Amino acid sequence: CGETDEDFEGAERFLAEQGFLVNYVFKYDPRPSTKADEKLVDDVADAVKKERNQRLLRAAERAQRLRFERYRDAEVPVFVESVSERDARIVMGKTPWGMPISFEGTGTLVGTHARVKVVETTPYGMAGHA
Repeated sequence: CGETDEDFEGAERFLAEQGFLVNYVFKYDPRPSTKADEKLVDDVADAVKKERNQRLLRAAERAQRLRFERYRDAEVPVFVESVSERDARIVMGKTPWGMPISFEGTGTLVGTHARVKVVETTPYGMAGHA
């Protein structure tokens, strides 16, 4: 509530400039019996909130994709955390920077470190080959 077009555009620019890896985007909804509900006026139209929400989600995906894309064709260190629930031939892990990556492997790799060449990126993670 109270967010102006200028405020929103500043947040959108900040998100793009910082290139955050993880973004949580929610529109404001009053919560009954809270201090915010008692003190703040929800003066942004619901249609505007929805449009801003969608814009920020798209901006977040662009920023996340660009962040992961920097590692395409690079070899990265990975701590293997689990086996994919969808495909037992795929293991999943994270780089030291908290970036999720998946690659072919077995459950024996869980709890170990691997070097993985990044061959594919999405806004939500990377895939590669050990």
